[in-house]
Amino acid sequence: MTLAETIQEYYADNGKKIRSIADKVIKKFGGICQKDYDDFYSAINEAVSQALIPNKDGTYKYDPSKGTVEGYLYRTIVYTIMSEVSKKNANKRTADRTAKSIDAPVNDDEDFTIQDTLASEFNIEDEVSDDIGFKTDEKVETYLNSLPRIAREIIKMKMDGVPVCEIKLELNLTNSEYNSYMQTAKINENLALFAKTISYKENNGMLNIMPIDTTDNYRMDKYPLGSLLDEKRDKKINCKYILQRKAYQWTDRQINKFLTRVLNNQPIPEIVICEKYVNGRKKRYLTDGLQRLSYAELYRSKGIIIGKTGAEFPDIYYKEKVFDENGNPAIDEDGDYVEEIKTFNVIGKTFDELPDFLKERFNKFNINVTTYFNCTDEQVAYHIRNYNNTEGMNNNQYELTNVSPGVAEMLRNVSDGHPFFKDNYGQYTEKKKTKGNIDRLVVESIMTINFLDDWKKSPQDAFNYINDNATKKMFDDLKEILDRLCNIVDKNNRELFTTTNSSVWFAVFSRFEKLELADTEFLNFMNYFQESFDTLEIDGNRFREIYKDSHTKNKNIVMAKIMGIEQLMLDFLHIKSEEVKKCSDMNKEAVVDINIKPEQEISPNDSDTILDFVKELVGDTLTANDIKDFEEDLEIRSLDVDNNNKILESENHKSLIALIAYAYQQDLLLDKWFLDFFHRHNTYNQNQKENYIYMKNDLEKFLDKKGAVT
Repeated sequence: MTLAETIQEYYADNGKKIRSIADKVIKKFGGICQKDYDDFYSAINEAVSQALIPNKDGTYKYDPSKGTVEGYLYRTIVYTIMSEVSKKNANKRTADRTAKSIDAPVNDDEDFTIQDTLASEFNIEDEVSDDIGFKTDEKVETYLNSLPRIAREIIKMKMDGVPVCEIKLELNLTNSEYNSYMQTAKINENLALFAKTISYKENNGMLNIMPIDTTDNYRMDKYPLGSLLDEKRDKKINCKYILQRKAYQWTDRQINKFLTRVLNNQPIPEIVICEKYVNGRKKRYLTDGLQRLSYAELYRSKGIIIGKTGAEFPDIYYKEKVFDENGNPAIDEDGDYVEEIKTFNVIGKTFDELPDFLKERFNKFNINVTTYFNCTDEQVAYHIRNYNNTEGMNNNQYELTNVSPGVAEMLRNVSDGHPFFKDNYGQYTEKKKTKGNIDRLVVESIMTINFLDDWKKSPQDAFNYINDNATKKMFDDLKEILDRLCNIVDKNNRELFTTTNSSVWFAVFSRFEKLELADTEFLNFMNYFQESFDTLEIDGNRFREIYKDSHTKNKNIVMAKIMGIEQLMLDFLHIKSEEVKKCSDMNKEAVVDINIKPEQEISPNDSDTILDFVKELVGDTLTANDIKDFEEDLEIRSLDVDNNNKILESENHKSLIALIAYAYQQDLLLDKWFLDFFHRHNTYNQNQKENYIYMKNDLEKFLDKKGAVT
């Protein structure tokens, strides 16, 4: 029986056999409290699972020449338990027999503990039976199981009162890694399971609440769109409050989507109006809804047509009267006009070209309007801030909504559920996960593995292509690749797997699979790639310049990376490329087509130079990997603006990256400002430091005013 088969047998029936051995060994040490059993089982499981992971030289920890599999497992269990007992004695925790372990802080703030988030007391190690062992409170178990493995271990250790310094030491975590995992734990949606009903507390004896006349002084109504446009035209609604941004900020895609939604008679977000008295006269200020009303007005006045980009359901049903042979409206037996259902495609049509039915629908379209009365300037500003205190979907999040449910489920099973992403085998921060970057990474991985020749740069094209062409087998194949990489990727080579380059490495590994070699050979190549990175060459050219090219989504760059890494891998493995059947006809041509600059001509915007610039202006804790993330962020944002805008020129790269770094550091919402700034500017200050300061001040002013009225 093989090692894997034996371990599987030991874990049958909920691990009954391996727990039986563990329980006997644990009892010999006497004095172990019930709450420590889960730690012992966790450590044993970790130690046993390590037996299945090969060493760098391809050997395994279990050596058949030194005894039976059963003997090896028994020794492993004994040694693990002894180590755990030593740790617990060193931490002086074995004396605490009854601790509930919920008073430990969930972060470095000693005033905020696990207990503070719980709706009721619980014991995380309630005993069930000798056969099954122990189970956690259902809520706690749900929460812990939803965390990445390392984050889960951190929270368990915190609940046992282990100091932060010892957690970092035992799990071999840097400060940055520890903070990242804690951030993951703190924003997990399952924390809501423990929420208490919070009572209001006085602040210095004063309740921080609005006066009753303010909170009750509003009304919600429904208005026809045509009436609102008439009032806007006749200046009965003032659309130029000082804190508002200007009208006409939307992209063509947003405009077309909005207009087709109205013509399809689908609800849109409410309009907000604030009434205030100025010199004894009542004035009505449009507080939220300027873009919606402005584009509706422009369309009704024949200023624009509906374009194809972004328009949804452009073939719209409408009713039309039926006329008899004399040209008179047909009447049915009840005396009503006879009508027939028709469809009308609105793409390329002005308002005047719409059928009368759709014109009437447009003008009578109902919009919810909230009106606040007797407002002060401070209250108007308050409403502007709060109605715009949200961030819209970014490209990745939006495009996922256009994918069919079946494909979306397969995609999310990988991006949300696979340990490679969940447990951060690569450089996948929580912000990237919440922003949809991992969803896009999965889409790009399906592309690089299966459809490289049809690579799509924009999120819209990539998601649409996968929706139309991907199969379940492709997602299953990707999961198999990730399963195997989980066994060989470690802290030494995880930096290769960024959101930019992961899809490239997955594609290379899919090609490596065809060589039918041990996965440890790929591990050896990854280590070699990192160690020799600065000296690697393809046809006499430095591969570093391709790998670090800032145009990370360009088809030629993606192909060049894959073909280049594949060639380097074959050379490392001493395999002639002509002996290998390639997955693409491209091969070296893609690499040669890239304009690689000689070493002495490397752009002054090289990542190292940018890093120094950004560290000086934003913070000295930033790393080269952070710069990669910011560069990718910039490239994605650039897809939404006019790429002929001079602000995107390479000479302005430094200040843009620094501005994005500042936004990340301060956790600022950048999307609306980015579009607005590019709409207002087409030039930049050649002095990059001064240009950064100008953009930073503009961003802060934009966010302070909260004038991004939509």
